[in-house]
Amino acid sequence: MKLAPALLGILFTTSALAEGAVAILPPASGDRLDFNLGATVSGICGVYSVSNPSTTTSFDVDFGDLGLVPSTSSIEARTSGLATSIPLNYACNLPGGFSRTVSSENGGFMFRDGTTGGEGDRIAYEMTHSGASGLAFGYQQLTAAIVTNHVDVAFLDGEIGSVRFRANGVLVSSGVDEDTAPSTSAYAGDYADKVTIAVTAN
Repeated sequence: MKLAPALLGILFTTSALAEGAVAILPPASGDRLDFNLGATVSGICGVYSVSNPSTTTSFDVDFGDLGLVPSTSSIEARTSGLATSIPLNYACNLPGGFSRTVSSENGGFMFRDGTTGGEGDRIAYEMTHSGASGLAFGYQQLTAAIVTNHVDVAFLDGEIGSVRFRANGVLVSSGVDEDTAPSTSAYAGDYADKVTIAVTAN
């Protein structure tokens, strides 16, 4: 019969595969290719000087001679550049944001060098901070640390805020009147404190 050779052919192919021959498969589908891209973004979170962000880690701030300023008058401190306002840039690209702590070593007082800040050996001062996204606070003495939390997309590009310091003079009487001796509320000497702004990633 004519069907026999076809049946034999099928039987022969099956027998060949059973003896270890490799089947030829059709090619994989060519209708698409996938490209799985990847990248990493390093974390940045801190407070930086606007003028020299990579090198500046501290500022020298000076009130001058408060013994020449009446105790009823206040004066703003100046940096070495003679500016009373110090601009800072807060930048953070972490999704959880950051916390900021503003603190004074001596609780908002400048102590006379070599003393522990007793009566006559300390001068009070105040600090203020400008800026959006919760950075700002009004003039206040740093008797306790100021702690704030910041989670805002604005910090991806950086948020600018400026700090200022002010203090009253210590001149109680200039002695210009005939029967009034000159007097101050603080001993002569050099006075200092250190204020720190610390940024901690959440």
